[in-house]
Amino acid sequence: MITKTMKILALLLITAMAVGLFVGLVHTTDSEGANTINITTQSDWGSGSIMLNDGDKLIINPDAGNPIYNDEIINVIGNASIDGGGGTYDNLHIMVQPSVQLVLENYNLDYNYTAPAIALSDNSSLVVNGSCNITSYMASSVISAGSSNIVLSGVMIINSNNGCISSTGNLTISGSGALISVAGSGSCIQAATLSVDGATVSAKSYSGNGLLVGASSDTAVKNGATLNLTGGEAFSNSAGTSYGFIMDVGTTVGINNNYGYDETHQLKMASSAVGSSKWVLSGASWAMPALDTGQTASDPSVDVLFTYGFAGMVKLVPSGGTPICRIGTAMYYSLDAAIAAVPADQSGTSPTTITLLTDITYAGECQILEKTITFDLNGHNLIFSNLCGTALYVDYNSAVDYVDASNMGTFQTFGGLPSYMSGGMDVYAGGLDVMRGRCSLTYAETTDGIAAYAEDGGHITVNGNVVATGNGIGASAIGYADVTVEGTITAPVYVVVNQKEFAFGDGVQDPYYPGYLTYENIGGYVWVKATTGAAPTITTTTLPDGKVGVSYSYTITATGDVPITWNVSAGSLPAGLNIDAATGAITGTPNGTPGTANFTIKASNGVLPDATMSLSITVAAAFVPVTNITGIPTTATAGTPLTLVGTVAPPNATNQSIIWSISSAGTTGATITGSTLNATAAGTVIVTATVVNGQTSTTDYTQNFYVDVVLSPIAQTYEDLYVAMQGELNANAHFTAFAAKAKDESYPMVARIFQAMADAEAKQAEDAWVILQSMGATVKPVAATPTVGTTAENLQASIDGATYEYTVMYPGFQTNAQAAGLTAAADFFKFAGKAAQTYATITTDALQNLSDWSYMESNFNAVYRCPTCGEVVKARPTTCPICGTAGTDFVLYSQTYDDLYVAMQGELNANAHFTAFAAKAKDESYPMVARIFQAMADAEAKQAEDAWVILQSMGATVKPVAATPTVGTTAENLQASIDGATYEYTVMYPGFQTNAQAAGLTAAADFFKFAGKAAQTYATITTDCVAKPERLVLYGVQFQRGIPLSDMRGGCKGPSDNMPDLRNGRHGLRAIYRNNTRRHL
Repeated sequence: MITKTMKILALLLITAMAVGLFVGLVHTTDSEGANTINITTQSDWGSGSIMLNDGDKLIINPDAGNPIYNDEIINVIGNASIDGGGGTYDNLHIMVQPSVQLVLENYNLDYNYTAPAIALSDNSSLVVNGSCNITSYMASSVISAGSSNIVLSGVMIINSNNGCISSTGNLTISGSGALISVAGSGSCIQAATLSVDGATVSAKSYSGNGLLVGASSDTAVKNGATLNLTGGEAFSNSAGTSYGFIMDVGTTVGINNNYGYDETHQLKMASSAVGSSKWVLSGASWAMPALDTGQTASDPSVDVLFTYGFAGMVKLVPSGGTPICRIGTAMYYSLDAAIAAVPADQSGTSPTTITLLTDITYAGECQILEKTITFDLNGHNLIFSNLCGTALYVDYNSAVDYVDASNMGTFQTFGGLPSYMSGGMDVYAGGLDVMRGRCSLTYAETTDGIAAYAEDGGHITVNGNVVATGNGIGASAIGYADVTVEGTITAPVYVVVNQKEFAFGDGVQDPYYPGYLTYENIGGYVWVKATTGAAPTITTTTLPDGKVGVSYSYTITATGDVPITWNVSAGSLPAGLNIDAATGAITGTPNGTPGTANFTIKASNGVLPDATMSLSITVAAAFVPVTNITGIPTTATAGTPLTLVGTVAPPNATNQSIIWSISSAGTTGATITGSTLNATAAGTVIVTATVVNGQTSTTDYTQNFYVDVVLSPIAQTYEDLYVAMQGELNANAHFTAFAAKAKDESYPMVARIFQAMADAEAKQAEDAWVILQSMGATVKPVAATPTVGTTAENLQASIDGATYEYTVMYPGFQTNAQAAGLTAAADFFKFAGKAAQTYATITTDALQNLSDWSYMESNFNAVYRCPTCGEVVKARPTTCPICGTAGTDFVLYSQTYDDLYVAMQGELNANAHFTAFAAKAKDESYPMVARIFQAMADAEAKQAEDAWVILQSMGATVKPVAATPTVGTTAENLQASIDGATYEYTVMYPGFQTNAQAAGLTAAADFFKFAGKAAQTYATITTDCVAKPERLVLYGVQFQRGIPLSDMRGGCKGPSDNMPDLRNGRHGLRAIYRNNTRRHL
């Protein structure tokens, strides 16, 4: 059976090693040797494997937590070390390669996978320093493939459901430390051979062997080692009874055969012990083991029957030499032999005195059962020490006391770790364990156990101090038992009485036991003698308040002898806070319901009376930061105060009071007083809401919001009218400039459209101003300087502007006016918007067909404007579809209309020139010529009036103004008159007449006919003056200078050079300078 098991274990280990080596190839942390690898955060674990080379040290910070990936592998390929920092980890698997040593310290593992927690290879070593605890639920915790060595400098605890240590080769457990291993099932320790060298080893299995070794194998116990075995069979091998233990002098093998049947094992003396040592069987709880017939305690090899229920020890002690103690005159070379010689006595009244002849240190557990013993220390030290459990166990009405006339000796116990780890069963252990008996001694100490433990009628008196380290307990009483300590107790857990823990300051002053502090619970007692000196006085009278979720720290102070122990004797601290018994510091983080906790603090230093102080801590709610502010108004009306309100989120935010301020007032002129916003103009205000200490307890929370300030309906309409009028004035200026540009670029039809729209915009601006004046306006807008592009660009700009006006601007203005109840303004906006739509339509048509002269001439030869609303259309309607104005009232914009304006402008210019020419002629003594110029001037004035009458009938409203005349000599002026009049009667007026006849405008056609004929007479008469100067005599002209006019003609310049370049300001057409009249002279 053992061979098959070993093969399975070896196969598992080899497989695990192979997997580990493969994973090592894709490790995330791979050192090159002699490095320190720190695992400080969980991410430092990497993705599955850590490789340690020769000289590497892996340091794990407990705060790093468990590895991210299940079954993280630490692959040790060189001599290295791992410091676990005292933390407990999961999902870790350590592999130690052949001939490699791993030093493991302060390492705790809670392992739950099928692979072993630690896998050792052939000739590898595991050195344990400090305290290491391994708990494994599925597989053996430590597996060794081949021979390996476990060196114990500290204490290693292994707890496994399925075996603790399995080795396919020779296993050596050495060192000065201890190994405690407990298996729920299977063999606790299993190996081909086992050697325990100097170490203390405890192996316990609840349903298997404590130890299982291979066939023909003896277990070596040497160099003072102790091996304690517990199990169904405490010890077994495949060869039956032929093999057992080889022991050195001073070694111990403990057997606890509680779960199996009788066992017979062979005990062999090491060769160095033969002839100078003997076997001692002691501590049997039910029956003594028996030697086979004919064997003696001095035989080098004996067969011992360990009966079922046996719980005791086999020791190999010196058979001669110097005795260490005596009973009367009988000398004893071991304490076990002396104790075994004490007769049974349950009365406690007839003690047997064992007198020490030297200092004695008893290693392992000493059991005194049904005996009454008084140790006479005789000035020596008696020490019971057990690294793996209880040092001295007193039971069955036994009584153990001591005397020492010299007062120089001590009676001490040093206990180790408790020998329980599996199955939920507690086996108490410590320095001293007394059940149904009594014991007095001078000192008791333990590591992680109970220093002085009395149970079920036990009584302990420690005349000195009690010390517990690690996780140990100072003194404990279970059931009706008691412990009296005449010295002090120093322990992480001071006292436990019937499962209730007490701190140093929890003791009460019992009037029945003056001078002692009593710790009592359900019939169990621990009495600790009070010391003398200065009693404590608490000087702290108040404590600072706390806050849920915020770290709290405050140290209470007191006077009196130190050390002082602190505790809460009544009431309780706020949840999450604790008091440090040694320093009086109240620390932690409150995590309960806010409120005030009332409690009483007690300070104790062993000097009575203890001091108390009633205190309280008020815990405020946890600071809840502001995360958002909602519900703030987004719109305000200029001139109307707005109350700013907001809702702080979350609702339970610690601070919720909002302070309002302005980050940017923009154009609004806004101010804030308290929570009231006042704005004077439209625009956007950036409002800042601040919650003082809203983000943290020391940092404000701020959030910006946008508040749109609008005008009141009436004020808005007032503002809209100003915007509209400004736009109409700008449009008038632009359209006028656009018309001139169109004429310059030879687009007369487009010029006509722009002029009609310009006049319409002027009319709309006047209408807007009338309404504004009725609302109190006094400042009239002024048109902006127009920006002029090409005719195509100007048409597109017109389309864009008109489209915005009729789709966005005017509908919005109309809505505002209706809301304000301003009907006149609403109607104005409605008509203006619809008119703008006609502008967009007609200019779009013109732009799309700009290059098609035929289309433009046939469609835009004339355009019509409504004098009321400003609509511009290509055909005269019966009535205006916008405002209902009769179509006969529409203003016509045609070629004849343009011609009339050109003619009138020319006539006004001619009137001005002829008047100036007449004055010049008089100055040059040509009175008859002056008379001709004056007659023509008067005729031009009359013709201009006639033209204006016709223009007015066509809807014209803007009257041209005469240009400033340019005057030369009389001869030059006559030539200019001739040239102008000739152009008019030969070209201009005939063309104008033809256009008017084509348009059916009879009055205009007649005007142009008469004006042309009159111009012909001007040309004739002025030619006569220039060509025949002798005729001037007939008119009474004298040539004072003797220079004929004919000689002056060569100096007369043509009209294009001598006359100014006159342009019609509205239409942009080039005007030719001319002298016109309508009357024959």
